[in-house]
Amino acid sequence: MANPILDKFAIQLFSVRDSFNKGPRDTLKKVKELGYSGVEIAGFASLTPEEFKAACDEEGLEIYSIHGGKENFTEETFGHLINEMKATGCTRFVYAWLPHFDSIEPVKQVCEDFKKYAAMLKEYGFEFFFHNHGNDLFIIDGEKSVIEYIMEQVPEMYIELDTGWCNYGGNESCSFIEKYHDRIKLIHLKQLDGYGDIKITELPNGNVIDVPPIVEVCKKHGIDQFIVEQDNTDKHDLESAKINADYLLGR
Repeated sequence: MANPILDKFAIQLFSVRDSFNKGPRDTLKKVKELGYSGVEIAGFASLTPEEFKAACDEEGLEIYSIHGGKENFTEETFGHLINEMKATGCTRFVYAWLPHFDSIEPVKQVCEDFKKYAAMLKEYGFEFFFHNHGNDLFIIDGEKSVIEYIMEQVPEMYIELDTGWCNYGGNESCSFIEKYHDRIKLIHLKQLDGYGDIKITELPNGNVIDVPPIVEVCKKHGIDQFIVEQDNTDKHDLESAKINADYLLGR
């Protein structure tokens, strides 16, 4: 048995969405048994937010954050989001993704939207985060990437750094964390199998990120909220979840 890389980490429930949508309570119980200490919300399946919170409490699972998008900030939907966050005790909303941009103009509009969303959440004591993908690390404003430009324009926004996409996009996670650690509170641990065609895989089965150095630099800066995310798998989703947990726990 190897030394554990981490002893506390969550799973983004999108990683086990097939199982969760079929049996949310059983899936929460299973991820706890596998060694996860928390979850990140990607929908509630057949549960109400209140039932979801009760099920997490029963299993001893911490709720790290909730993913969503612009659809959560309309006049019709924002109240529902606030009720969901209050019901689950979740204080961190993560904007899950942006499309690819070829010019700076639409990114400027994103910045205005993000400022608005962050202010809306702040009224309720909640924080606004952005979760990157690979294209967000592409240079778009001379020397700045999309994510760096947005961070500069929206200082009230925090980052959930997806380390796999960060590396795949041409940056390097440890260097990015060193530079922007004061804006990063959540870390996605994601592995890809090489830099060619996109193939997401289990943490020990790829070579795009090296997990231990990422954990080390995060701990150096007091970042301790790690979340495993595996967008897809050629195995049963809970089998992949077990491989990831076993790797982090040194089993």
